[in-house]
Amino acid sequence: MCVEVERYHPNPNVTLNLIVGLNGRMYHNFVDGTSDTNTYLQFMGEASHANTENGISVIAPGDTIIVDNSPLHRNRAEVTLANFFAPMGVTLIFMPVYSPDLSAAEPVFMKSKIVLKQERFQTIIKENLKFAVSLSLGEVTTSDTKRVLQWDRNVQCLIYW
Repeated sequence: MCVEVERYHPNPNVTLNLIVGLNGRMYHNFVDGTSDTNTYLQFMGEASHANTENGISVIAPGDTIIVDNSPLHRNRAEVTLANFFAPMGVTLIFMPVYSPDLSAAEPVFMKSKIVLKQERFQTIIKENLKFAVSLSLGEVTTSDTKRVLQWDRNVQCLIYW
């Protein structure tokens, strides 16, 4: 997912890795430059040992993790994560192709982009883009993600985009 925060920003691209669940934004990190299979696997490994601000495990036994069909999520990453999560009882499934309407990450990106366009963020973006994006993610509420995730209330859905 590519979101332009600021046109002609003097710094190189930054990739936002994000996990969204029924409780809203659960975990994120940044990669300087573009993400690849290795940074994706590292992110998922970090997330599997992390807790949210509320002390909830980001990835817990029995969870279902839903990812898009990006090539970096497939092949080696798919096999590695399936083997890594199997002992935890975590299931890895893929969204149908071309179905961003099912992604809980889409409304998070939309809200973050709206927040970042506010005047109060303009100086912060220029000084520290990662900090500005983190602050904007803090303004995402559970209602922002639950609209998408209502299609299956019985499954703790985590989405990486």
